[in-house]
Amino acid sequence: MSSINIIDNSNDLSNNLMYQNSSLNCGNWFENKLNLPYYSMKDSRWSDLRYFDIAGTYYKAEESASSYVALAMILSGLNQDLTINPKTIIEFILGEKDTNNDQILDTYYLDRNLDGVCDANDSLSQNCRNGSLRKNTLLSRDIALEYSVSIVETGKSLLEIQQKIDSFYSVLVKIPGHYFVITSSNEEYTENGELHYKMVVLDPFFSYRNGIYTMEEFENKICYGSVSYAIAYKSRL
Repeated sequence: MSSINIIDNSNDLSNNLMYQNSSLNCGNWFENKLNLPYYSMKDSRWSDLRYFDIAGTYYKAEESASSYVALAMILSGLNQDLTINPKTIIEFILGEKDTNNDQILDTYYLDRNLDGVCDANDSLSQNCRNGSLRKNTLLSRDIALEYSVSIVETGKSLLEIQQKIDSFYSVLVKIPGHYFVITSSNEEYTENGELHYKMVVLDPFFSYRNGIYTMEEFENKICYGSVSYAIAYKSRL
């Protein structure tokens, strides 16, 4: 296995701030090496937040924000920063803060560009499609710089995702219509003669999927071969 400085999260959970900051009323948190929190789209702290796409359609975080919420879990955990949450990620990506606390971000008139994502005259909000983020946005250098992470697209096969998990990346996985997080657990297992870490799944909407899985268990219970793409993140701190 690769070596990395792992956060000790195995002792008293009452002192684990990332655990305490998780959406514990909306789903179970599972211990993981990088100490990522679990964030749910249904968490009342941000579930009512509404944001607009370029067509003027608004989306509610509780119903259509799995890409933002999954990204928030990864970036909050990799930075061990409680101020990074789904609301602040939505504000950063769309370029406008909910300063009036009216829970609506009107991004229709914004002209904020992420490097390498939009043309010079495009609004970043054009990268919201049906309320979700496009792959180029999730790979953006702006996100990498703002949150001190390395970002790479990995292959869609479970073995390639597993290899990133074994190297202590956290992986944002897209299946048709939905996003969730995979990170490394503290449990090891052997498959086809290879030693791996089991996968921790943290799903922002379908909390019943949260749990610890081998590749085979993940394929049979969660994935069914339907990965559209996977993006891996690692801290540069």
